Amino acid sequence: LPLNLFEGESIVTDEKRESAVEVIQRFVTRRRKWDAVAKKLGGERVVNAVKAVAKACRQVTDASEFEEANALITTKEVFESTKWILGSLPKDDGLLSFGRDSRSARAFLSASMIVAHPVQVLDDGEEEGGGEEEKGLLIVASKMVLTAVEQLCRALEPTSSRAELISAVLYFLFARRFQASALSAWKRVDSERLAASIVNPYSQTFAMMMAAVRMDDKDTEMAAKQQLMKMRAAMAGLLGETRAASTLNEVEVAVKVTMEDAFKQEDEAAKVREEQAEKNREDQRLKVEKQKFKAEQQAKQDEFVGKFLTNMSVTNERLCHEIILDPTYKIPGSSQEEEEGVGAEPNPAMDHAKKIQEQMKRVFWDGLVTSLTPSTHTSPEDFVVNATVQVKYGHGGAYYSGKIIEVNDEGSDDEGDEEDTVVGNRRKKSYDVVFTGDNVVQRRLPVELFRTAKDPINFKPLLKLLGEVKEKLRGIAPKKGSYLEQIDANIDLELMEQMLSKGAFDAESMSKFVNFVCGQIMYFQAPVRNKKTAEWIKVYMEEMGAAGKDGFAPLLPKFLEWVFSRVDETTKDIANSHIEMLRPKLKESGKEYERSAFGARLKEGKMKLTNTTIFVKDGLAYCLKGGLDGVDGGVLMKCAKREPMGFVMFLSASFVSLLRRPVRLDTPGYETYEGGLPETLLWDCGKMAKVRDVMDSVSLISTMVVLLRQVLARNGYIGNTGSFDEVTKELGILVSSGGVKLPDLEAYIVQKAKELCPNLPEDEQASLKSIIANSASSDNAVFKLYSKRVDKLVYDCCVHMKKEVWGKDGEQLRGKILGAGFGPFVKDIEGVMKGLIAVFHHTLVVHNEWYTKLILEAIQEHVRATAAGVK
Repeated sequence: LPLNLFEGESIVTDEKRESAVEVIQRFVTRRRKWDAVAKKLGGERVVNAVKAVAKACRQVTDASEFEEANALITTKEVFESTKWILGSLPKDDGLLSFGRDSRSARAFLSASMIVAHPVQVLDDGEEEGGGEEEKGLLIVASKMVLTAVEQLCRALEPTSSRAELISAVLYFLFARRFQASALSAWKRVDSERLAASIVNPYSQTFAMMMAAVRMDDKDTEMAAKQQLMKMRAAMAGLLGETRAASTLNEVEVAVKVTMEDAFKQEDEAAKVREEQAEKNREDQRLKVEKQKFKAEQQAKQDEFVGKFLTNMSVTNERLCHEIILDPTYKIPGSSQEEEEGVGAEPNPAMDHAKKIQEQMKRVFWDGLVTSLTPSTHTSPEDFVVNATVQVKYGHGGAYYSGKIIEVNDEGSDDEGDEEDTVVGNRRKKSYDVVFTGDNVVQRRLPVELFRTAKDPINFKPLLKLLGEVKEKLRGIAPKKGSYLEQIDANIDLELMEQMLSKGAFDAESMSKFVNFVCGQIMYFQAPVRNKKTAEWIKVYMEEMGAAGKDGFAPLLPKFLEWVFSRVDETTKDIANSHIEMLRPKLKESGKEYERSAFGARLKEGKMKLTNTTIFVKDGLAYCLKGGLDGVDGGVLMKCAKREPMGFVMFLSASFVSLLRRPVRLDTPGYETYEGGLPETLLWDCGKMAKVRDVMDSVSLISTMVVLLRQVLARNGYIGNTGSFDEVTKELGILVSSGGVKLPDLEAYIVQKAKELCPNLPEDEQASLKSIIANSASSDNAVFKLYSKRVDKLVYDCCVHMKKEVWGKDGEQLRGKILGAGFGPFVKDIEGVMKGLIAVFHHTLVVHNEWYTKLILEAIQEHVRATAAGVK
């Protein structure tokens, strides 16, 4: 319009007229724009294209077979018509933030196939593929696309009004953008899932390659390398080169550590095998072949017993067995101190795993806090070096905090791309970012991945975690009464989502939520924990108050971690309270219950006493050998006369014989071996293996200290008891720490000898090292002496100690340990011996009927064989 529309008056000084002119101009501009759109869409080519695509979509949704539907939608005519329609619509800049594969004509046409056959298109046959929410959104978006095509088809009819056409075009543009967004999200989830499935095969292939290099197997090495290259390419296609390389490099490092340790152990084992005496090899081979032959003969029985033991290990019977033996038994990890490892011995492997877990938690919580924190940057000009930014992992990923370390100039965008052009001749930039959560660096990230102040807050991660809090509270709440209703009423996720989206969920709302959750935890947890919980809540609420109305987001990780930990603690407390209620009943009738169950399995043929019979015969041989004072044929005479003490002594000798077997009693599957773990002691192998470890440790350390004292004495050093007690203590730490070899102990003792006797000659040092190396040999007189003392201590404890050694009889047990000359080891021996005594008296009471029968049968068989002259 002309500026001098009103003659004689100045339009510049009249604000009202100027505003009216601008309104009219904008109206005319928009009118012309929509006239152009209507004209372009009203062309015969476009109208026919819309009708063709709409018809094809209807045919696809009506087709019952997947192949038929796919053939209808993938014709050249339909594809060209779709491209013509999309090219005729107004340009939508919002689509440029999505990848080409999410906004192409092919992606647009996929909507009909997704609606008609969602299972074939979106599912891959796995039961737990993940991404259910993204699949649902994609199906909804695809339905909107089909609706948009139908509306546009009707709007292009001659009888349709201009308003209907505008409405149909706008709806079409929105549906297309919604579909691109949903498709990008679904592809991201699918890519993450596929990438995760590659990690395990990659680690196995990498391990195979390392093994091939070690064995100089060139063919296998080359095949493994080619497979690794393919997997790397596949991972890069899914996650991008930078992230894929970082992930797979971590996998390789972990595999290298594991394989190198395995190679080292293999080399050490090979060296030990080479050092074994040649005369024992043939005997060992014959013994293995004999055991293998017998195992094959009883394969069916062993298989049945093995399956039965696997099932029985999780039954109430085993839990009752543990509670009966240990009056302090409870579910592990029932307190915060146990969870945090307070008082536990250092474990480098566990510490490393804990560090990795802590780093993963930091990344996770950083994503949550970042998703709830608005960006302070208003435009891309704010993205400079050292700026703290919020940036996505991929186009559909979540925002994480990071810092820009480099700004890259990518040149001007003058390629004339239909959808990716930039206004004017603006220089395009990309950015190198280091993420603060895990220090991962990603390079040349486009500006579309960065959040600015205009981008909305993402509340989905928070809502998901709040939902987990709700479900955990429901899990510990009683199912009766109004507890569940109260939780549902106070944690209404739909209402929270509405409040968050409208900005109504502020610090006051969060404070109410925290107070309710903490109140529920205090109500359901054990009263003894309330004081500590109340102190934590007080401190946390003070921190929330100091953070202000908009600063509660950084405090969310601390609160949520605490809630999940306390709920798990309460769950274990509830289980332990049930155990405490059960304990008096088990004390009264638990042994009878276990005896009845064991007898029922024998009667039904589900178990045989094959290994228990061998266990008794070994005890008979031990008594006849007279290995210990008071353990001889006289024990058999007492049993033959049915004297109760005779059976106790016989079974005690059998225990010593069992503990001295050359195979660890907790070896996996040992119960299925010929002559393996007795059926009456299946659940006690772990306790007895600990006893054997302490027996060996005490014998070895005592022998080494005596040999050290002998060498020092002949060189003029007598010393005092305190000095050698310190050596004993330090040797105990070394032996129990794990991974310490005999050469390490030799070096320590030689070094200690030089400290105690500085003038010790070198030839004496060499002699000391030599005799220490032979300290655990079966022909070492000192070692044999201490081994016999340990055996005697075990035997005496089983024969003379009562089961109740946890309280008043503890002094009696310590007295026996001191009397055997093992004063420095009182704590170690006392710990395992209490468990052994409890096991001994328990099995003696529960299985007395079968032990008596088998012992008498073994004695009778021995008498008959002796009378017949059979050795």
